[in-house]
Amino acid sequence: MNTTELFLQAVNAYKAWINTGMDFQDFTDLYEAWDKAVIAYMTEAGVNRMVAINQIRRALGIVSI
Repeated sequence: MNTTELFLQAVNAYKAWINTGMDFQDFTDLYEAWDKAVIAYMTEAGVNRMVAINQIRRALGIVSI
């Protein structure tokens, strides 16, 4: 996959995770899918995890301070 595809996959995985209310206990699989997607994206894009997460959150309209 290219960087754009990995980014979109990470955005969709994060959206699925936050739609659960970030319930780790009952939706561990969604958290793990999100974690795997963000790692794949950050590795391909050559950015660190915080930058990748901020880009994903901005794409979803979630403001980071």
